[in-house]
Amino acid sequence: MNIQAAYPEIYFLGAFAITVVAAAITDIKYRLIPNSLCLIIAALWAPYAIFMTGDLLYPLITALIILALGIGAFSAGWLGGGDAKLLAVCALWMGPAHILLFLFHTALAGGALALLWRFEGPVRFALARGGMDVQVAVTRELPYGLAIAVGALLAAARIAGLS
Repeated sequence: MNIQAAYPEIYFLGAFAITVVAAAITDIKYRLIPNSLCLIIAALWAPYAIFMTGDLLYPLITALIILALGIGAFSAGWLGGGDAKLLAVCALWMGPAHILLFLFHTALAGGALALLWRFEGPVRFALARGGMDVQVAVTRELPYGLAIAVGALLAAARIAGLS
């Protein structure tokens, strides 16, 4: 494993990862991504951008574009409001250099999640046969915060030089 990131950068990215995972967990459990978690992710980004990258403008523009697209997807009923906000604050961290990678990983994770959601009955049966009893209520709403978190974590790993 080749770790290219400096130690302070690893701490920032670690705090980002923990907060994104918390957002995914709340989305899975409650179908809700709290504003407080999105604010924490944004607040963690500011010192990261100032001290580690020195670039505030372009990541902010990238996040505003993603937020506008997310609001459009929310208005069309394709995405939840919390998902749109989570995409935007994660886009702050990705900036223009890693936004396409983040969106690509998010789309792949979302596709896999949609397949699992669609075929949840056979998946639960297979897990039960393997000894795992899964007791998560499956609704029509897909917890897309999980896919966003996977995309963000994979892109953050690339930023840190872990992949």
